[in-house]
Amino acid sequence: MVKRFKGRTIKRKNTYFKKPSSSSYTHSPSIYHGRREKKSLLNKFMVTSFLIVAVLIFLFWQLDRIFSPTIMNYAEMQSKRIASLIINDAYQEAAKNLKDQTILQIDHDANGKITSVGYNSYAISDIVSKTTKAVEKNIERVQRGDLSFLSLSQSDLEKMKKDKKGFYFEVPLGIITNTALLSNSGPTIPVRFSVIGDVQSNVHEDVKSYGINNAQVKVVMDVEVNLQVIIPFNTKITTVKVQVPLDTKLIPSDVPNFLPYGSQNLYPNNSSK
Repeated sequence: MVKRFKGRTIKRKNTYFKKPSSSSYTHSPSIYHGRREKKSLLNKFMVTSFLIVAVLIFLFWQLDRIFSPTIMNYAEMQSKRIASLIINDAYQEAAKNLKDQTILQIDHDANGKITSVGYNSYAISDIVSKTTKAVEKNIERVQRGDLSFLSLSQSDLEKMKKDKKGFYFEVPLGIITNTALLSNSGPTIPVRFSVIGDVQSNVHEDVKSYGINNAQVKVVMDVEVNLQVIIPFNTKITTVKVQVPLDTKLIPSDVPNFLPYGSQNLYPNNSSK
């Protein structure tokens, strides 16, 4: 725009005004700086928290990797011991009516010599069936927390506990030191076990030579139970096998006239003279 005066012309400068934004009236530079500091502190806190959690998880994983096998082995050993007591008690209960029955049946001839050895199948089937049922019954009693029928010491009974979930026993954390002085010290770890599948029972015979021309015949019942041992953050399936002797007999036979000792020498039997 040109403004005219007397004798001269003056060019007028254009002046531009920038309209301030509405936010410039309400926020100051100090407030912007405060917001940036808060955001930076929040990011640092999140990163620090993540690192702390990661370190704790790593340390926990390392401790579990180092000490868990020792704790599990001890828990497995104690679970097997309790299961063996359960099986033996079940057999004692089932064998009460077996006193008048003979497992091994031996037949003789007119001269009193043994002609054959047989087995009482009815008695064997009866004892196996009753023992299996008694084992299942005893396991249910233990899982409910009833340990009154087991042959446990007072110190063992003090480790056995019961809660809403059922029976468990306590393992002292001091066992990880593998020292007798500290094995029963420190906080305790709860250990539970449960039966997987059915109780398996069967019978086999074991014949061994005994002395000169004699044989020892033994009838043995095998009872097998699969247990799941549970400790915090770990579990393991183990098998408990217990052999219960049902009957043992020594079967004598005639001593031969000549007994071989070595490959060439034969010594006569003095009893034949």
